Amino acid sequence: MTSTSLRVRLAIALGLPLAPGCGPSTTPPPATPPIAPGSAAPGSAASGSAASGSAATATPAGACPADQVPGHVCGVVTIEHSEPTAGAPPPLDHCPANAAVLDDLEETHVLDGWRMDNTDPRLPAMKFSQAMSAAYVVNNGVREGMPRCCYTLCEPLAISTTPRTKLAAGTAEYEDCVPTPSSASHPAASAPQCPAALKRRLFYPYGAVDPLDDARFVRATDTECCYMVATTHRCPPNTFETATGCESPNPGGRPLRDGGELVVAAVRPRAGWADEVHALPRSPSPSPSPSPSLSPSLSLSLSPAAQTRASAAWAREAAFEHASVAAFARLSLELMALGAPADLVDAAHAAARDEIRHARACYGLASELGGVAVGPGPLPVVASSATTLEELAVACFRDGCVNETVAALAVADGARAAGSPAFRATLSAIADDEAGHAELSYRILAWTLADGGAPVRAAIARELAAVVTELAAPAPVPATHPDHDPRLGLVSPAAHAALRRRVLADVVVPCTSALLAT
Repeated sequence: MTSTSLRVRLAIALGLPLAPGCGPSTTPPPATPPIAPGSAAPGSAASGSAASGSAATATPAGACPADQVPGHVCGVVTIEHSEPTAGAPPPLDHCPANAAVLDDLEETHVLDGWRMDNTDPRLPAMKFSQAMSAAYVVNNGVREGMPRCCYTLCEPLAISTTPRTKLAAGTAEYEDCVPTPSSASHPAASAPQCPAALKRRLFYPYGAVDPLDDARFVRATDTECCYMVATTHRCPPNTFETATGCESPNPGGRPLRDGGELVVAAVRPRAGWADEVHALPRSPSPSPSPSPSLSPSLSLSLSPAAQTRASAAWAREAAFEHASVAAFARLSLELMALGAPADLVDAAHAAARDEIRHARACYGLASELGGVAVGPGPLPVVASSATTLEELAVACFRDGCVNETVAALAVADGARAAGSPAFRATLSAIADDEAGHAELSYRILAWTLADGGAPVRAAIARELAAVVTELAAPAPVPATHPDHDPRLGLVSPAAHAALRRRVLADVVVPCTSALLAT
């Protein structure tokens, strides 16, 4: 993909003539068919803690003993291992009574946060859940000709009888929530259904692992108990810890913002968000292996330190993709609140599903490089901010027409420079989706210009003038990033700055000028 090919794609989508570039046209934008929905993965119900040493109990969900909560796993059962299940309707009648013969396990929701493999000793104790299996088929369809069979068991919480009363010097706190147990042996005073304290731990890039903490109970929801966990993470919220200090986020696509500030979720060890690139190295503890062995598709002859930095870099990319899911969800609500056409709302939902796939792929690469399955922690809920067509148009121009257009071409450049098939395949797929998201942004901009009249047109004219001013200024010279390796498929800051100027000149200015002229 090049800036010219993307400009042509936008011209076709907006009904503008192909030459010169996105030139003006009196033809209204054609209706665009809804984007076909992708497969959405179910979310994780629990995250990030080492389970206690007691054995899991094969008790149906909702009937777990005190201090235990239901965990579950879904996977494929091959025909040769299938057995009829009494009373289960097709296609679930082939699911055996326990999970011992499961293959291709996914979406593990066990409290220790690690992805299970098909030799896990807990599998024979897990019981078939018809309701969960049927819901999986409805939400995710049939894969590989076979539906997923889902199983459940009760997992023990790591209970602490005495909560921590104060923080040690140099530490902070972070909220972590777990499913509500059926009862608690040491209940919290304000919520007797919740344990008063849990032993929890958190993980951060570059091997900084917090010790177990007697996290204190803070609040309960309808389905969860929440605790404040002590952490030695040195960086402020919404920044990333790197080998050289704290790094501010620099998202490639549509970011999630709260009052202008970027919002991302912390990275922690967990299952459910990391697509397997290859069989991930398993570990009994949350500490990443010092030098995990890579699959052939990822092997780049990296030193252990470079491999750890590469894992953190991809975890940062994954965090932005994960936050973009929420950004598009918020966009769909804003479009509906402002009376947008159905095809734009549908496309916003489809884009959110794209970002789920992107996040899973990026967390998968980070997990493979780091030797431990990682994913996102809780993401702060951010309310919608665009309340008028003018506000929506400006936000769409900045984060969509500019950021996502730049992101699409940056990812395409990264794919061409990547040093392994896994990186190239992942980035090529993401680049094509991001080009579609840029196209959606211009379609939304066209609608706001048509419906919003002079105020919207004046606001976008001011935004376009700011872009022209940026191009007239001397090109910035970003500092060399010590961790950058083009074989990882990530564009360097200097290359990204040059690419941005090229995209602004070749795509953003001509296409936005054309829309203002129609």
